[in-house]
Amino acid sequence: MRGTTIGLFLVILVCVIVGVVYWTRLAEQPVPETVQPVRETAPVAAPPPVIEVVPPAAAPAPVPGPEPEQDPAAVAEEPASTVPEAAPENGDPFGGQPITVETLTGCKQIQQLGDAQLVVEFAPNGEWKMNGNVRAKWTIEGDRVKIYKDGSDEVHYIDIVNNKLVYDGKVVALTR
Repeated sequence: MRGTTIGLFLVILVCVIVGVVYWTRLAEQPVPETVQPVRETAPVAAPPPVIEVVPPAAAPAPVPGPEPEQDPAAVAEEPASTVPEAAPENGDPFGGQPITVETLTGCKQIQQLGDAQLVVEFAPNGEWKMNGNVRAKWTIEGDRVKIYKDGSDEVHYIDIVNNKLVYDGKVVALTR
């Protein structure tokens, strides 16, 4: 009986020692952060990577000749357009004007994805289109372009930095 008691005591002692060693090693391991559940939303395509589009070299500008004189009363004043029609030679689709809803409207980002082409457009009426299909809406809020979809809480922002659009630290190449 005495041998059984000593054997039982030794088994309990070994179990306690193993438990303490295991517990101290477990306490030394870093505790994983709490993971928040991911709420699934309808996928909105993230802007694809920027591909620089270089416009072809422009032909030399023709030298303007003398204009025939016109009667000032007969000349109708043309309304000033706030949106430039073509990108100047420096590649600025905004014509040196600050980025506003008016100057950004009509700008496009064209990317070549293999054999296919992706065209992202800031269309009139705040429509954000991909290959001609309306995918979301856009507006300018402060120094950011907000791209959002009605009825969804998914929102993406593109920063306006030095009169250029910047997404994930990369300049978005735009054209008209």
